Amino acid sequence: MRAQHASGLPIAPSTLKNLGLAYVRLVRMQARLPEGARWPEPPGAEVAARAHDEDAFRIAAAHRVLGVWGEFLSTSEAERDPGRASIAQIVAVLRAVTQRVTAAAVGEGRADAARGR
Repeated sequence: MRAQHASGLPIAPSTLKNLGLAYVRLVRMQARLPEGARWPEPPGAEVAARAHDEDAFRIAAAHRVLGVWGEFLSTSEAERDPGRASIAQIVAVLRAVTQRVTAAAVGEGRADAARGR
């Protein structure tokens, strides 16, 4: 099933692609936010928001990248997109990294943090 906007209209594949790019920027950002600044809240980042945990935000954003780009890659439009191969490669790498981080966090009793919750 394709992602839908709250209005019930389907979300365009190009929007999914661009949303993934935005979340990748959150994951890769090296800078720290100024004191008192708020992160945008990817779905699943509520606990990180309350704790002001930037690493948990990045993890939540990484999971969001996997979701939106996974959906993008499943569309017929993605087959014709010149960036498809690069996005697929990033998804594969990010999936492997998030699985390792999740496994390590579970081992340390921090499963919710590893899942961005």
